[in-house]
Amino acid sequence: GHLDVLAVSVDGPPEHHDLMRQRDGAFVVMRRRLANIRSCSVPFGMIFTLTRFNADHLEWLAEFAVNEGASFVQIHPLTSSGRARTTLDGAEPDAIELAAALVEITQLRDTCPDLDMRLDATTRVQLDSFPDHLITDHSAPLASIVPNLIVDDQGNVIPYTHDVHPSFWLGSLHDAPLGELASRWRATNGRRCERLLAATHTELTRADAPPITYWPDTLAALSNHPRQPARQRHTGRPRHLAAIN
Repeated sequence: GHLDVLAVSVDGPPEHHDLMRQRDGAFVVMRRRLANIRSCSVPFGMIFTLTRFNADHLEWLAEFAVNEGASFVQIHPLTSSGRARTTLDGAEPDAIELAAALVEITQLRDTCPDLDMRLDATTRVQLDSFPDHLITDHSAPLASIVPNLIVDDQGNVIPYTHDVHPSFWLGSLHDAPLGELASRWRATNGRRCERLLAATHTELTRADAPPITYWPDTLAALSNHPRQPARQRHTGRPRHLAAIN
């Protein structure tokens, strides 16, 4: 009764899903269990991890999602954290892949009008035009300041993305309920996060910044190395994609 929507990880056609999961037969098991979700009438969608090599799977993914009864597909760029650091090092999508995914999604919306397709990326034009969507006053409600909260396997509540410096974490659910953690966090870290968001916005709207980006990666880098932010990877290909929005 407390579940709004369920997201199921799907990493592409069977052989690619199994490779990403590092387990033979993972796709078959996942697909079989979708029937359990449908039988409970729980709204569900699919999360797809975008890498440097799989943007061409999005058409397959949209068709699979529609056939299985999913209401949305969320495309999330691979980040270099957890197992990805060792098994998928160098596979993070750069601006070219993010832009290609955005173009593909735009086209698929015409062929799959009932499927909500979302890409976890923001263009430099959007960041420059709507700074208040990223930089929120620290006195605002927590959900306005922090759109994503992660609860790890130790009960730690982490804002934005996994690699944010621990000094920005809300605390542990073993110590206090979420409402109490949020209240303490706003008092001690709200203004710090406002400054971190402002620094992230400045970094990503520079003239030499990527035309499209997954901004939490930059935020995490700045939270860990405020004087030496990690630059997003560029390729030698032409950077003429800034007009995509």
